[in-house]
Amino acid sequence: IGWVSLFDDGGVDGLRSAEIGYRLMRAAGGKGYATEGLRALIEAAFNTFGFDRVRAETMTVNQASRRVMEKAGLRHIKTVFPTRAPQIPGADQGEVIYEIRKAEMSRMSHGLLKSGPIRHCDCGAINRSSLNDYYLCSLKHIQDKH
Repeated sequence: IGWVSLFDDGGVDGLRSAEIGYRLMRAAGGKGYATEGLRALIEAAFNTFGFDRVRAETMTVNQASRRVMEKAGLRHIKTVFPTRAPQIPGADQGEVIYEIRKAEMSRMSHGLLKSGPIRHCDCGAINRSSLNDYYLCSLKHIQDKH
């Protein structure tokens, strides 16, 4: 149905940072899979892999993706504009950057890390060293349960 990935950006502004990305097939859109996948990966980024900040970006005009980021707890921090001629319709309106910091998670009233709709499977994949193995596994199990 798609993928959710986490990339280590190293140290940015004194914080250990990661970028989160995702893509779903159109048929899987609007069912909560992207939000659930992002929440699970954000939890792992902070609690398992020790990141201080998770960032994501999308085109300004991509309202669906922006909503997914917001539902997953990220907040808009800035809009940037391309320095070269846009190749995709809407690119001239810029890219939006969202982030969430580990320190913010403890202050969130909905307790994303404590009570979010995160489902872990019993296949043992969470003990593997590869993020992709775990999250591809999780998304498959999420799909099977819906």
